[in-house]
Amino acid sequence: MKTEVLRYNNVCARFSEVERLDDINITVCEGEMVGLIGLKGAGVMRIVNLLEGRGHVSSGTIDYQKSPYVPTDILDANENKIFVIRRDVTLLLDFSIAENLFLMRRSVRSFSVYSEKTANEETNRVLEEFGIGLSADMLCSTLTRFEKMLVELVKISIQRPRIIVLYDFLADFSPRMIELLKRVFRMLVKDGVSIIVAINEYAEIIDDFDKLYIVTEGHIGKTLYRGEFGQKTITEFLRTDAASATWSEKRNKTPSEPYLRLQNACTNAIKDLSIEVYESEIVGVYDSDYSCGEEISRLLVGDRALVRGDYFVAGERLKNVTCSAVLKHKVGFVSCLENALLFPGLTAQENATVVVWDRTHKHRFLFKEKFCRFAFGQIRDYTGVERNEICQDLDDKKQLLLQLSRWQLFNPKLLIVERPFMNGDVVQAQMIQDYLVAKTKEGCSSIVISSNLNYVKRICDRIVYMKSGTMCNPPISS
Repeated sequence: MKTEVLRYNNVCARFSEVERLDDINITVCEGEMVGLIGLKGAGVMRIVNLLEGRGHVSSGTIDYQKSPYVPTDILDANENKIFVIRRDVTLLLDFSIAENLFLMRRSVRSFSVYSEKTANEETNRVLEEFGIGLSADMLCSTLTRFEKMLVELVKISIQRPRIIVLYDFLADFSPRMIELLKRVFRMLVKDGVSIIVAINEYAEIIDDFDKLYIVTEGHIGKTLYRGEFGQKTITEFLRTDAASATWSEKRNKTPSEPYLRLQNACTNAIKDLSIEVYESEIVGVYDSDYSCGEEISRLLVGDRALVRGDYFVAGERLKNVTCSAVLKHKVGFVSCLENALLFPGLTAQENATVVVWDRTHKHRFLFKEKFCRFAFGQIRDYTGVERNEICQDLDDKKQLLLQLSRWQLFNPKLLIVERPFMNGDVVQAQMIQDYLVAKTKEGCSSIVISSNLNYVKRICDRIVYMKSGTMCNPPISS
């Protein structure tokens, strides 16, 4: 009998008012191929996200190797030998395949330095073993999307994974590609690796699965085992699901617990401020007279003493509101006040891998020194900045991207954004808006503090109006 490695036990999770998971029960055994299939929005992505700490389990448990599994982020999942491969693979495109496989190891504990010759020889050996016709010295930027995925699979395989998850990859792969992928999967499964493939429509690779979970409206609608599933059966089931009522018509719209709540908060410059922020929500704070925006942002990130009132995060009341206590709950801070949260004399890599809380440069490093190179590589394509560029030599746009990028791997639950429309920079404001909207789809909430009412009204779900440090009624014009 195969050993069980992963189990979802009646898992329930809420991501927004209409996006949730209900009573998810999934079992994955060692050396088993398991499929998750469901239309977009059905919950397949949310099931996968829980493995990387992207979401909070409200009830039920996830067990990994018969122990409770509560990952904090992607890096924690990787340390537990669980890897998720998405369309946006994590290869460093300006490096060769060998450099990606052996010189940029994900796990800090297994970090090793290989000579270039040794890395090339070992890479060619592994590629040949998997039957992949690529060369170790090829730059990853020259590879096709399918080849990048194969390299990512090989890169993970040499780190002795227990579970590999592929999400949303197979829709446009040719039959030849599918056959090659099947061969790679069989080799991994033979070594005891469990494979989970998450897709949105039928693909031929399903024929090799040991079991298939059909996800519908946030729960497992049907479980099929080898020999029971065919294209007609699955397509008909998905078509029935698509014709059913939408989530918003079926789900109870009672609000969940807010992720962050300020209750009658007072500092030397703020009086009786109350704010509630729910998951995947953007809340605006309109500082009408420029009197308290900076004070509110500092209070939210733990850099202002709370004279009176309560500060709750993730259901926990903070007894001591400090930067460390707030960071523990994955609250990030982005300031557009002349990019005050960057060290001008440090390199881009050093700035991207440190959390800076205020203009006095209180900070805390996100990664160990050995890991900084990989961490910057993850977000280099997003910023367009080279790792050794000095921050003070960058233009305003790149400095802002550098601030935003430091939260890419940190996987924040809440972002505080201060003065996004500073100096009337429309491009900067639109860039931040696009970023925050994208983060809401990952379950991240935001608080936008601004004195530009039109911008706040355009981007935010709700607005708190402030004047002279106190809450006030909206202007008549709004």
